Amino acid sequence: MTALPPLPLSLEHWRCRWLHLDDGHDIHRVAQIAWEDDEMIYGPGVTVCGKEGHLRMPGIFSRMGAPRCAACSVALGLPQGNGAPYNVGLVEP
Repeated sequence: MTALPPLPLSLEHWRCRWLHLDDGHDIHRVAQIAWEDDEMIYGPGVTVCGKEGHLRMPGIFSRMGAPRCAACSVALGLPQGNGAPYNVGLVEP
């Protein structure tokens, strides 16, 4: 499957870029989402790696320590690792 382009989000909304699927532990880069709230915390969507489901913002410890999806990371040219790229000083496209 071809990776989807990441949803453009301003740096102000960096926390909304990498979300959990309800049934997963990894954080994924959001490609598409229909926000269900004004805070941009959750909603049905699709990840850069093509997974579909309900996406939600991880808590602070997951945002810092949960593994980044390997497929999303490769598609974006980011190293695999833990936490949202912004938390570890990485700049993403």
